[in-house]
Amino acid sequence: MPGLEEGGVERHVVSLANNLVMLQHEVFVISNGGRLQERLHKSIKKINLPVHRKEFFSAMFCAVAISRIVPKNGNSLLHAHSRVPFWIAWLASLFCKTPWGATCHAEYSRNLALYPLKKASFCIAVSKSIKKHLGGYLPENNVRVIPNGIAEPELFWNKKVLQRKTAKFLFLGRLSTIKGIMFIIEAFSLVFRNAPYLDWLLEIAGEGDIREALEEYAGELGIADRVMFLGHVDSPWGLMSNTSCFLFPSFTEGMPLALLEAMSCGCPIIASDIPSVREVVRNADTLVRCGDLQAWEYAITSVIRGESVPFLEPQGILAQNKMAQQIEEFYQDVLS
Repeated sequence: MPGLEEGGVERHVVSLANNLVMLQHEVFVISNGGRLQERLHKSIKKINLPVHRKEFFSAMFCAVAISRIVPKNGNSLLHAHSRVPFWIAWLASLFCKTPWGATCHAEYSRNLALYPLKKASFCIAVSKSIKKHLGGYLPENNVRVIPNGIAEPELFWNKKVLQRKTAKFLFLGRLSTIKGIMFIIEAFSLVFRNAPYLDWLLEIAGEGDIREALEEYAGELGIADRVMFLGHVDSPWGLMSNTSCFLFPSFTEGMPLALLEAMSCGCPIIASDIPSVREVVRNADTLVRCGDLQAWEYAITSVIRGESVPFLEPQGILAQNKMAQQIEEFYQDVLS
């Protein structure tokens, strides 16, 4: 994994590693480090290498280093979770003669960067839409769809929040363009422009490269005093249980971990109508057209006015331990 600083993919890796330890496996986690390393089980061997760098010599150095780390017991494999690590794992597997595989967490651009996937011993797609999107870039055999697993909610949504004067909205996730955060700020600016008397607050939790640009954009649109940037949060449950509505405006997504958690928490949700979301929602007719400003403005305004409390009905959601068990079974098939 490139790093363990922030994000759904990183949290997936941490939960998978911890659950594999519970299943009596010896686990190594190789990354460039990050704050989420602290959540790894104490028995996990944490190895820091520059596996995030998109440079040939750096990738070769990492591949050689990893090939020397892998136990030569015949029951080992390498599992990569991002595009640069796909290349590194492939090279390392050639050096140490160990099977390797990948989990595809997003609808990656279909180009030469995905070439190593064709050489993988196994491949996991976290959604059917990803498997379909990547098509011919995956190995011909040994491809499975295994959704992200989620933890048991620590808190559940408190409907008393709807009695508050101020409607509080929550976005939680990595601050990147594809997550639709710039778009959602624009949608709220329309709400403010068309109904300045409505009382609302937008909380944005998470870190990312575009935070400064988002803060400036909120200022340009005149709603900076109504948009709060909370930064990194260790646990989502406190925020989700105390929000009037959770927002999921992503333009594209692999398997939306934050959305799965929000649904398990039971809070109201406005979410983009995109393929991966449709896979995990029974009442997909309640989803809002992706990138449609007027539709999102209307949905948000309806929540503020108390005219609508949009709940999504989850389907096909796995617990973290069940996800790990399915992946373990896949490992066993690959090694048999």
